[in-house]
Amino acid sequence: MTDLSPEEKEALEIRRSFDYLDVNKDGRISVQEVVRGTQIHGLNPTGQEADEMIAEMDISGNGYVEFEEYEKFMKKELKKMDYEQKLLLDAFKKFDKDDNGYVSFEELKKALCGKGDRMSDEDVNYFFEEADSNKDGKIDYKEFVKWFTTM
Repeated sequence: MTDLSPEEKEALEIRRSFDYLDVNKDGRISVQEVVRGTQIHGLNPTGQEADEMIAEMDISGNGYVEFEEYEKFMKKELKKMDYEQKLLLDAFKKFDKDDNGYVSFEELKKALCGKGDRMSDEDVNYFFEEADSNKDGKIDYKEFVKWFTTM
């Protein structure tokens, strides 16, 4: 068996997720199926929110999402997620000056107290403790993303 390319893997995952959501196997996703799929991921959209999700994907305007519409929407969303991940990784690297995979208190202080800005050690410590969720004295990438996206 040959290895799949990243594009083939993505296409396969999109197909699998569509098939999973398409509970009644009619080749299209209804509002109820969208609600069920999002609930599995811990979300609980209102009927109106589910309608809005369908409307965003439903290019034909028939109230359902066929595979081609779903695939187009998912590819766009995955590109957006990839871009956001790249931005976050670039931001992390700007903080992680010694490139060891962690942001130390000193690195955070230098980043937050850059040219001209003066933040007290107490203020920097507040941010550091907020970001260092596992309290190991350093901020890893996962903690950084969580902290950075909730600021």
